[in-house]
Amino acid sequence: MKKAIMLVAILALVLAPRLSAAREAAASTTEEITAADAKQVEPTMKVIFNGSLLEIGSTDLPTTLIVRAPGGDVTVNVGVGAILGEKKDVVTKLDEWIPGDVLKIFGVKNLNTGVVEASVLVNKTIRMKKDFGLNGWIKSINKEASTIDVDWQGKTYVFHYTGDTRVVVPPKVKANVDDLQVGDRVRGRWIDRRGETPHATIMVVLRRGDDLRMKIRTWVFEGELSEINSATAPTDIRVKVTKTAARPGDKNALIAVGDERILHVKEDTKIVRRFMGKTDLSEYVAGDKLTVVGRLNDDGTIDAKTLKNNSIWLVGTHGIAGEITAIDAAGSKFTLVWGGKTIIVEVTDKTEMKKAGEKIALTDLAVGDKIKGRGTARERTGTVRASVVHVVRNPAELPKKAMIDDALEVK
Repeated sequence: MKKAIMLVAILALVLAPRLSAAREAAASTTEEITAADAKQVEPTMKVIFNGSLLEIGSTDLPTTLIVRAPGGDVTVNVGVGAILGEKKDVVTKLDEWIPGDVLKIFGVKNLNTGVVEASVLVNKTIRMKKDFGLNGWIKSINKEASTIDVDWQGKTYVFHYTGDTRVVVPPKVKANVDDLQVGDRVRGRWIDRRGETPHATIMVVLRRGDDLRMKIRTWVFEGELSEINSATAPTDIRVKVTKTAARPGDKNALIAVGDERILHVKEDTKIVRRFMGKTDLSEYVAGDKLTVVGRLNDDGTIDAKTLKNNSIWLVGTHGIAGEITAIDAAGSKFTLVWGGKTIIVEVTDKTEMKKAGEKIALTDLAVGDKIKGRGTARERTGTVRASVVHVVRNPAELPKKAMIDDALEVK
């Protein structure tokens, strides 16, 4: 028994320096890509589910759909390679799809954001050999002949209607032909009647002039954080849109690249890091690259459903915050105090340092500046090596405590 205890003690003495070195490597500088960092991937799972089509962003691919499924509304990205139909040789077109259609979707769900990347979409409402898409602008309405002329891509198509033809003019769901107007942008479905004028079974008004009647409310887009009002939700943040799936000039594209939007971050907003892992606004700093899933309001603001911070992904990285109490320019470090804790922050030539949106150096900092940023805990030295240091303009951006407290036993 004594020999066994002695052996354990000897092993502990031998391995202690190695374990310490391993912890130091795990808490390496954020500019170094560790093995653990390199192994990170977005967690996904294959999914198959049925749902009802609520919104369709565009009739061209790529686009985004909103589908109401049993567990709630699902955001579905449809890429250029997605199959629309039951088989590769039996396909439909998105201009034949209308809200209310029942879909079966095969794809991969991103467990981080909840967004589904679809590979196959089957429209179960369309009778493949009987139903055809109706798409275009109403040119004329002949009530005596019960026909409607529709222009599409330089051609005019004539459709017959009856009292059984379903007409939707949002917000009026149970409309009729009297509610239609020449110039309306419509989408619908028709069936072929041999020797007769094609019969319209349903017609939905998408747009009347510049008035969108079927607005795309839910959007997935990328953006850069411009401003944050508070480190805790609920609050508002300002984001500049850098990428969307919408085509330039598309009138249905209510969110465009270059827009600056106010996002309402609520208590139930899902806030995650890139490659999974929870985070919160205490780690957010201006300039962070975000992926947003949000619902557009009539006033142009967006209710954020999911925020994924693509700038936070290195293993061991945490938020830092506080007020500068001392600066050691020669030692490339400064001291922060926040929430009764003192943190020594090291900077390197790779640390991103900004004030009022402009790049600065350590010598541009001053005692009393309030700092928010991110860094990696260094257990051996009891310091934090910073990857991002921003001087904040609004003290409300600072959290009650720095998240680095969870990774480093600060003084």
